[in-house]
Amino acid sequence: MNIVITIGFFITVVLLLEGLFYFYRSSLSPEARRIRQRVRRGEIRDTVTKEIKILRSRNLSEVASFRKVLESSAQINFIERLLRQADSQLSVGVFLLLSALLGISGIMVFNLFSMYLLAGVGVGVLMACMPLVMLLRQRKKRFALFERQLPDALDLISRALRAGHSLSVGMNMIGEELSAPIGSEFERTVQEISFGVPTQEALGNLCTRIDSLELKFFVTALLVQWETGGNLIEILETISDLIRQRFELLSKVRSLSAEGRLSAIILFGMPIVLAGVISLVNPDYIIIMTEDPIGQGMLACGAFLMILGGIITKRMVNIDV
Repeated sequence: MNIVITIGFFITVVLLLEGLFYFYRSSLSPEARRIRQRVRRGEIRDTVTKEIKILRSRNLSEVASFRKVLESSAQINFIERLLRQADSQLSVGVFLLLSALLGISGIMVFNLFSMYLLAGVGVGVLMACMPLVMLLRQRKKRFALFERQLPDALDLISRALRAGHSLSVGMNMIGEELSAPIGSEFERTVQEISFGVPTQEALGNLCTRIDSLELKFFVTALLVQWETGGNLIEILETISDLIRQRFELLSKVRSLSAEGRLSAIILFGMPIVLAGVISLVNPDYIIIMTEDPIGQGMLACGAFLMILGGIITKRMVNIDV
């Protein structure tokens, strides 16, 4: 056990030093200070930033050897795409480093207070998954905000078409008039088209960055209209109205299912609150559950059933519209 703790402590120190080095290089180094000063003086223009983004450079790691290892891994594309979709500034290397550091720290901290190595590994796995959970949550919020902005964006394109402008001009107006994320994403799409990327491919890249059903409706309608013809203004207005009606129906469904979500939260939190109260009122009673093997098995089984019940309840109250 001492050897495992020693090795874990060594790995944690190495990862911590690596993280501190990356933080110093990206934030506190003289080069980083010069970059910030140039940005404040306005010497770096938006065109430079846009050209850098359009090149699609893979932000894997600052360490060359580690970057080569990541480039040779096929599974790393999922994390890279997830970071892009969440609009995270972290590189893949820093994300993996943070996950590993949290996982090892969780194992070590748990084993300082308990001798059950397997339980410590479970805690470490949960801690290591925290960055992934936060990233998925950030991506979900970004997609939801994009969908909320999409009807206004479609109306803006419709007005541009009525005024006699082209579709690319309307998409460029979205990038100039609307805020992120829809403004930045459409602006990037217009940049790709201006750099010679086919319009169909640029719209496909947009759907890859933003996994939204409403956006796929818009792109599919454009592709069909280009192939068969038709009134594009009327199509866009119809899609915009349908999206707004869907959001209204979704709001009604959420209001009707609010009672079920609140009940699930109460049922899920009640055992935890009661365990805390009992540990304060009668600690000897709760210690039996943690020290006796049968009690530990009961706690593990109860935790598993609570998690399973929470997943089932979440699927029941989250109604797709």
